[in-house]
Amino acid sequence: MPHYDELNGTYHNYTRITHVLIDDILTERVVHVGFGEIFYMTDKSYEKFSYQPFELIYRNFTINPDTLEESWAEIYEINWDYIEKSASFGPGISSAVRDKG
Repeated sequence: MPHYDELNGTYHNYTRITHVLIDDILTERVVHVGFGEIFYMTDKSYEKFSYQPFELIYRNFTINPDTLEESWAEIYEINWDYIEKSASFGPGISSAVRDKG
């Protein structure tokens, strides 16, 4: 689970994150973060988006001629009400949420 400060933009040069876009390239190949920073998304990294505070709001995919899914994209909305209503463990995240990873 991402940390509250990361989602909120605390100590970063961005404001509160409201949505996350994930596609097949991010999960199957590589994630470029910043200039020259490369990360690989693991199954565990992707799986965290199946739980609160993330909510899948849109999914699109392309089917190839063999009717197999070829490429896809998902948009997740961050449920800030869930985060802010959680029992406090540090700045706004419950210990149960924080311990998920």
